[in-house]
Amino acid sequence: EWAPEVEYAVADGFAVEVELPFTNGRLTDYKIGLQGTFGTVRGGRSIHGVQYLGLHNRRDGGWSNSLLYLLGNRFGDRLSTMTMVGVGDVTLRKSEGTGLLVNHTTFWDVDPATVIGFEINRQTGDSRHWLFMPQWHRAFAGRLSVQAGLGAERGHQGPFRPRLGVRVVREF
Repeated sequence: EWAPEVEYAVADGFAVEVELPFTNGRLTDYKIGLQGTFGTVRGGRSIHGVQYLGLHNRRDGGWSNSLLYLLGNRFGDRLSTMTMVGVGDVTLRKSEGTGLLVNHTTFWDVDPATVIGFEINRQTGDSRHWLFMPQWHRAFAGRLSVQAGLGAERGHQGPFRPRLGVRVVREF
């Protein structure tokens, strides 16, 4: 599966995102996101806000929604975290319910162009799963960056399985 997306900051502190998830080469869903910040705290070392995600399934016409509280923290020059907590279900799995969503990532700035991180993602409810993913982010010249991770994911049944994630980001 892959999901190209475009995110646009329409105003200071507010962004809109459109994502097109594909599975086996077919467009399966339309995903939209709205994200806003409430401002900074801790002398500008923390930021918080909210994010809405909506996922429309093209096959059955159903909608899945989530609402998340976002909290980003910077602890010194190199260590930072991003935590998202909320309710909903925006997985690409068939689901009949809503669960608790928790996503926490800890980052370490190796140098000005390289960041490593470790993500823990938990969802309860019908689509419950765990994800553990070490990450590597690298910025290149020309506003281009790559984010990659290789970890393990476990659905509500079965063993942990390998999970690979790659994102190419181009800033305009």
